[in-house]
Amino acid sequence: MTTTIPFLAALAAVVLALVHVVTPTLRFLDGSPRSIWLSAAGGVAVAYVFVHFLPELADGEASVGRMAGGTFGGFSERHVYLIALAGLMAFYGLDRLAKVDRSRRAGLAVTDARSSTAASDVGTGVGVFCIHMASFGL
Repeated sequence: MTTTIPFLAALAAVVLALVHVVTPTLRFLDGSPRSIWLSAAGGVAVAYVFVHFLPELADGEASVGRMAGGTFGGFSERHVYLIALAGLMAFYGLDRLAKVDRSRRAGLAVTDARSSTAASDVGTGVGVFCIHMASFGL
């Protein structure tokens, strides 16, 4: 049983690597049906959160409170969902910061619509990159 877990982890890593290698050659993802694939992937992610992640988060509320040691007066134990929401908002804010920076560097107006290919070709500035790396490292 213990030897199957590393094998499955290695298999998952190989499959993920293959997806990254093969994806650029899939021309059918370039057109408008791409939104169908993105919607399906988003649906799977949302289903994962509701079916698997949130129940685990509820089980971990007491341990979060013990780790905080009463630092926040029991806030972390009772409001672990708010902590998870803050993490999600921080991730969204970092993504939005990168999109705005790319649009400005490309000389395009910043909109809420999907970024154009011109903005995605430019890349982000050094400051935004450093903020991203520091936050992910944290």
